[in-house]
Amino acid sequence: MDYKKNGKLLSQETDITDIGIFDETRKSINSALYERVSSPLYGTLIISWLVWNWEIVYLTFFVNESRIEMTKSTT
Repeated sequence: MDYKKNGKLLSQETDITDIGIFDETRKSINSALYERVSSPLYGTLIISWLVWNWEIVYLTFFVNESRIEMTKSTT
């Protein structure tokens, strides 16, 4: 199966350097995200946000849409 990239016809085989660039970028993004998530500051921030905004989380995950509509119409 052939496809075009930037006007050039390419075969099904991919260039090794393209895979390496994407793999390196993915690893870089993953390591940056892991470093930020594993920080105690961000963990505390996430927990405090969840405690402060518990109603948003509760409504998002545990209440049916029909119940929300019913509540809107009665207020």
